[in-house]
Amino acid sequence: MAYHVGAFGMVGGLNEDVGVRVNGKEAVAHIWWWHRQRRHLLWESLVVLLMLLLRDMLRILLVWRLLLKALKLDDVVFGLLELMYQVTEWIMAVCMIEGGLHWQR
Repeated sequence: MAYHVGAFGMVGGLNEDVGVRVNGKEAVAHIWWWHRQRRHLLWESLVVLLMLLLRDMLRILLVWRLLLKALKLDDVVFGLLELMYQVTEWIMAVCMIEGGLHWQR
């Protein structure tokens, strides 16, 4: 049984081309081959992960509006936080669409 190694982890499957056998020395060879062939997917997944972290941090700040008001942050700072949140949502949507289109090819 081989496992398909994707940008977001290992998913069970029978794809022998991009697969890792659970037992034996083939695992290291397959992982190295996959790494060489799919190096850009690693960077794409890291960008998505960083965007997720940034988005969640901004979401926490935006959810706690009362805390922001208590800290005496003015409307300009609050507006910038909302803008940053919307930009990270847009970047993540583009990354997810690009990643999905890449996997379709």
